[in-house]
Amino acid sequence: MEKTNETADSPARKKTNPILAFFKFVISLILIIVLLVVGVLLFCMIDRKSALSVLPPDYTVYVHTDSVWGTVEPLLDLQAAEVLLSSPDFVQYRQPFMQFRASPLRQNKVLAFLASRAIDVTLYDDGEKQHVVAALNLSFLSFATRPLAWYATLLNVPNLSFVDDAFSFLQYESDGMTIYIKPYKNLVIASDDFSLFAKAFADTDYTRSYVPRDYALLTKKSDESVRVVVDAAKLVGAAAQGDELLEKLAALLDQNILSVISFDITDEEIKVKTEIPLASDTENPTALDALIAHDSTMPALITRMSDIVQYYTILNAGSLSELKAAVFPLIPPSQDADGLWQTADRACRTLFSLSAEDLLFSWSGKEFAVLGVEGQTDPVFAIQVTDEKQRQAVFDKITSSFLVNDDTSLILGGVRLPKLVFPAFIQKLLSLFGVSLPSPYYMVQDGFIYFSESSESLSALYTTVNDGRRLSKDKNWNAVSKNQKSDATVSLYYDLEHSVPFFLRGDDDVKRILKLYTIGRADMRLKKGVLSCQLDAVARRSGDLREIPGFPIALEKQGDGELQAEYQKNPEAVFWVENGNTIKSLELASMKQSVLALPDDCTIVAAKAKQKGGGVLWAVSSHGAAYLLTRDLQTVSGFPVILNELPTAPATVSDGKLVVPVQQGLLFVTDGGKVSLAEHTLLGAIKAAPSVSANGKVVAVYDKGFAGKILLAADGAFTQADGAETMSVSGIAYGSPAVIGTKDNALVAFVTQSGNLYLWKNGALLDGFPQKLDGVFYTNIVASERYFYALSDTAVLYRIAQDGSYISVAIPNATAKNAFLTVTDTRTPGTYGVYVCADGNMIYGFKENLEMISGFPLAGWGRPVFADVNGDKTIDLLALTMDKKLVGWNLR
Repeated sequence: MEKTNETADSPARKKTNPILAFFKFVISLILIIVLLVVGVLLFCMIDRKSALSVLPPDYTVYVHTDSVWGTVEPLLDLQAAEVLLSSPDFVQYRQPFMQFRASPLRQNKVLAFLASRAIDVTLYDDGEKQHVVAALNLSFLSFATRPLAWYATLLNVPNLSFVDDAFSFLQYESDGMTIYIKPYKNLVIASDDFSLFAKAFADTDYTRSYVPRDYALLTKKSDESVRVVVDAAKLVGAAAQGDELLEKLAALLDQNILSVISFDITDEEIKVKTEIPLASDTENPTALDALIAHDSTMPALITRMSDIVQYYTILNAGSLSELKAAVFPLIPPSQDADGLWQTADRACRTLFSLSAEDLLFSWSGKEFAVLGVEGQTDPVFAIQVTDEKQRQAVFDKITSSFLVNDDTSLILGGVRLPKLVFPAFIQKLLSLFGVSLPSPYYMVQDGFIYFSESSESLSALYTTVNDGRRLSKDKNWNAVSKNQKSDATVSLYYDLEHSVPFFLRGDDDVKRILKLYTIGRADMRLKKGVLSCQLDAVARRSGDLREIPGFPIALEKQGDGELQAEYQKNPEAVFWVENGNTIKSLELASMKQSVLALPDDCTIVAAKAKQKGGGVLWAVSSHGAAYLLTRDLQTVSGFPVILNELPTAPATVSDGKLVVPVQQGLLFVTDGGKVSLAEHTLLGAIKAAPSVSANGKVVAVYDKGFAGKILLAADGAFTQADGAETMSVSGIAYGSPAVIGTKDNALVAFVTQSGNLYLWKNGALLDGFPQKLDGVFYTNIVASERYFYALSDTAVLYRIAQDGSYISVAIPNATAKNAFLTVTDTRTPGTYGVYVCADGNMIYGFKENLEMISGFPLAGWGRPVFADVNGDKTIDLLALTMDKKLVGWNLR
């Protein structure tokens, strides 16, 4: 048998499977790519800088959040954001904010993931302007921004440019503002000030400039949605310039320690907490130092208060002698507090044989309060009594004087209420603290003495407390007290319908935001030299309607009541005429106003579809010039057009064309400037603006006279031939007829001044008509897609069906001789609302079945328009007013 020769050097080889080899290659390639990606991501996570190390430390405010998206996205729907963006300081951000609020991007999960990054923002004040530096921490996502210099020149973003100099960066310019942007390791740093921007890249580790307490404060994880760290001394010092009292209070703040503010905010409630370390002069302590060294205790008055108390301010800081020693040095010299005290002391010694200290300090405790009682305008003042025998002895002594009258004759609600008459020197002393009590009643109850000019207030307090009615059971008080601690140095409870606390007086942005939350409790407490302030407030509003932030807008001259809205489904601008010839526009997102003054009086009407050149508004002058205007009131090319005829009534819009009534008929003007005339031999002068059917195709006019005629026009011509029978009306009427349907199937309704109701179907008067409606009619019928509506002079609103049957509702205490009647389907598509402005500055809203819409009536005059003003995807109502304003109401 023959054997095959084989050697060790030439073993038999197996063939390699090419498919298996390909898969091995692909898997190896994928593993290499994965390892590279993991390596890059790990590098991005390891090669990092903290935001604190690059942000220049001389800021006034430091804001940190662990997630931009998680913090900002819920804030987009807040009414507080609308208030802030209606301020002149922030109005330039209103338009992009409103656009993003309504944008579908908010539902984009990829964007939410990418934006869920930590951000640190610092605010700087150079004395003239505020500047911002922001550091966004991309962490492992920084792999996309680190090589920016390689692809920056390829970016094609409007207003964005790449600057390659000492250190390369992006520069974004818009509306006179420049923002500088640069990736730096794991961060993206941006600023509106180049010097601050450059400091962030100065190769300096700014964390070394912080003391351990401040560093821990800045890096501490936050449980609140927003946490802000501020240099309170610097911030208050800047605000106090020129105010002597504030400058003295600013000196109490520790100049070397940061303070923290945290808050949670929704449309229903707001919670604000602050912690401010106070400075204390241990070598030369003052009376104020001694006062703030007291840790807060629980005010005893809170557990004694009746539920008829609608607001209170409680001071629980120290005795009157301690307060005098601490506060008098802070009172401006112009008020001469020491002089008034010395005068009062001399008078007390002369008249009562008592010092002022004996008169006030010997019996009083450390709690003082001002209370507001339900149904009463006069406040109640309360003082804690620690020695009732001494108080009685002092009162007996001063009432025995001829200067102080003690009338004890009044018994009200089972309690005797003596009355004091204070001498002038006591009144002047009380006026230092804003207290006016020339002749108060008083009562002593449960360790407190109460003073008030209103005996009814004291009696009500006495009765309700004895009946067991306590403020601690009140739902409003509990809503704002559940998160408050029991101890307080100062405690304020308020209801903005009855009181305005000192920190809400004025009209700056923060105060306007806080005023949205109508019931609140603000407590200040001291513990170990740290002042803690806590505000809890809730929104309690009646009805569904709210005034939109930024409104009302004052007008320079009286508007004509015919407010117009842009043609879009969600209008972005509104228009009106002031003083007869001045057209104004308001862009709702940006609140930008534009003005165009014409040489003659004019009327305006909004286009119902997109026009050439961006035209959205038609205007017709009294001397026969037609204008097509853009949103910012620029005249479209080719306009104005000279009509060669004088208009006899305001114009309207039909099928994309302007329709102008003139002596011979109707002029139709296209957006290209072409003018055509529709004439009819039986037509005289048209005195009222033509009406248009709901589909915008059919125009109806009334030739006014005792034997009046009604004609329809469509496609630029009258539908009735010259020799054909017209729709005739017997009797004088105001306004124009209303149309439902098309030119081939038109239902026309009309009412005369005396109340004769006409109804025609395709030009033929229906059987049984005219019918008689009760009342006199100074406005004519308007139509929705299904019903006609009419309004009598006694403000009775009729809904007339297509067969002539009707229902009605009377608007109480109103007349309608110069009224506006408007029908619109903007509340719910296909469902119409009917809006009546009777003879006054009030608009009533009704559903199709004439049920009044919740929240109406509201202030307004003329024809309202509807738009989503604040991007919350709900319809808002705008209207002019008789007192020269443009108002906006949220219909949520």
